[in-house]
Amino acid sequence: ARGAVVGSSSSSSSTACFASTALPRASASRPRDAAPRASQKPAQLYVARGVSASPRIAHGADKKTKLTPENSIEVTFVERDGERRAVRGLIGENLLETAHRHDVELEGACEGSLACSTCHVVFEDEKVLETLPEACDDENDMLDLAYGLTATSRLGCQVTLERGALEGCVVILPRATRNFAVDGFVPKPH
Repeated sequence: ARGAVVGSSSSSSSTACFASTALPRASASRPRDAAPRASQKPAQLYVARGVSASPRIAHGADKKTKLTPENSIEVTFVERDGERRAVRGLIGENLLETAHRHDVELEGACEGSLACSTCHVVFEDEKVLETLPEACDDENDMLDLAYGLTATSRLGCQVTLERGALEGCVVILPRATRNFAVDGFVPKPH
């Protein structure tokens, strides 16, 4: 094998990770494990490359993409001080990425890996929430840890923007978050 498997794929993804292993091309004139002769050119190397199914903007919003009415929808965030901020979110990104794109103070301590509840948001209209896919068990477990949980609560990292009921929706940021890792620290969105 040219690359050794160092990770395994999860049931929800077909991602496989491979070690970057460089091996010289085999030659008919010498065994694979023999050292090259001084007169030979450097051996050609094969490098196994990893395969990833992660979205391109997985570690923060891609701020270079120009938002247009064709590729985005309007979302209104109600910040902790009550200020309403209408912003455009790129279709396909989640609420956490949209908030970071527009410097809305939605924490997201785990960067959307479903390991915290700091991106907890509350939908103003229950009808909008009813159109979204149901929260998975892992999301519900994290929501149980959220401050100010309501019937219309979701994690912002799990709500993907799409046309339809989310267009023009109003999302309320709770007055506080619970960040068990570093309580009191407010990181800058990236």
